[in-house]
Amino acid sequence: MVTKKLITPSRRGGKPQHTTRPAVRMKPYPVHALARVVPAMSPADFEDLKRHIREHGLVCPITLHEGKVLDGAHRQQACVELGLPLKTEVWQQSDGMTPAAYVLGMNLTRRHLTVGQRADLALKLAADVQRRFPSHRKRGGADLQKAAQHLGVKLPPKTRGKKVKVDVLDLVAPTVHVSPQSVENYRALTKDAPDLAKQVAAGTLALDAASKQRRRQKSVAPAPSPAVFRTLKLVFPQNQYEHVLRRLDRVRKAVPELKTTGNVVLHLLTQWEKGQAPAVAGEGDAK
Repeated sequence: MVTKKLITPSRRGGKPQHTTRPAVRMKPYPVHALARVVPAMSPADFEDLKRHIREHGLVCPITLHEGKVLDGAHRQQACVELGLPLKTEVWQQSDGMTPAAYVLGMNLTRRHLTVGQRADLALKLAADVQRRFPSHRKRGGADLQKAAQHLGVKLPPKTRGKKVKVDVLDLVAPTVHVSPQSVENYRALTKDAPDLAKQVAAGTLALDAASKQRRRQKSVAPAPSPAVFRTLKLVFPQNQYEHVLRRLDRVRKAVPELKTTGNVVLHLLTQWEKGQAPAVAGEGDAK
C-alpha cells in the first residue's frame, strides 16, 4: 500500500523524519467498477459496521485505485452518513497481485458470502471481464488469456494448444469458490424469477431453495384465456369443460413445445381441419 508521506520535526537534532498516515478527505470518492460486482451488505450488517465506526472510528482505511474506491465502499458510505472524514490509501501492485484479485481476496476472506451470493458475484464478474476483454473470435465471449491475467489466475492446462470449449465462467467460478453449475442455476433465476434472484443475491434465500421454487412455478400451467373457453364451448359438449381442460393439460405436459393450453387447442383444431381426430378423448383417460 502507498500512503501519504508527511515530514515532521525530529526530537533529536531537529532533523525531519518521515512518517506515513492515510490521507484524510470529507468528499466521497466514486466506486470502482470492480468493487461494484461484490454483493452489497445486508441492512443489519451495515448498521453493525456503522455502529463500530461510530464507536472506534475508521480503523481500516479505504483503498483507492485510479481515483476510485477499490475496497471499502461500505465503510465510505458509513462515514458519509456519520459525517466522519474519510481515511484513504492508494493501492499498489505487489507480488503479481491484480486489482481484481485484490478485491476478490479481500471480500471472500472477510465476508461470509452464501453460495448464491458467490454465484451472483461470479456472474457479474464474468460480464465485467467480457466487457473489458471481448473476444475477436467468439461473439459474446472473452479473451481468456487477458481474462486470466486480469483475474490473476492461470489458464487450465487443457486449453493450451488444444481446441477445447472453455467459457469465461470456467475461470471466474473457481476464483470465487463456486461451481459453474451453481452459476448457471442463478443465471436461470435471473431470467425466469428475478424476484427470487434478488433474494438470493441479498443472502436471504438459499440458491437451492430458490431453484426449486422456480421449477415449481414453471410446472404450473397458466390459466386458460377466455378465448380458450369460447373455443371449447364450440368444440365439446356442454358441462365437460373442466374434464377437457385436464386432458389438454396432459397434452401440454406431454408436448413441451406447445407450452400453453391455448396452443394445445390450436394444435388440436389444426389436426381436426386436416381430417385427424383430436387426441383428447383417447381410450383409458379418466372421466
